[in-house]
Amino acid sequence: MPRYLKRIIADSPSLQPYLIEIFNNSFQEARISFIELSGMAENLVSLAPICTIEQALNEDWFPEISK
Repeated sequence: MPRYLKRIIADSPSLQPYLIEIFNNSFQEARISFIELSGMAENLVSLAPICTIEQALNEDWFPEISK
C-alpha cells in the first residue's frame, strides 16, 4: 500500500495535505479505540503519532525501541 500511495501523491501533489489530514484523524480515532478497548488510562497514551507520515509510508522504517 505505501508504494501505491507514493505514486498517487507523486502524480497529484495537491493530495498531500489531504493524506496528512487523514493520517492525523486516523491516529486520533485509533487512539480513542485503543483506550476504550484496553482500559488504559488516557493520559498514558500518546496524543501524537510515534512517526511522521513519511516514516509510515517508508517500508524500511521501524520505530526505535527505547530501553
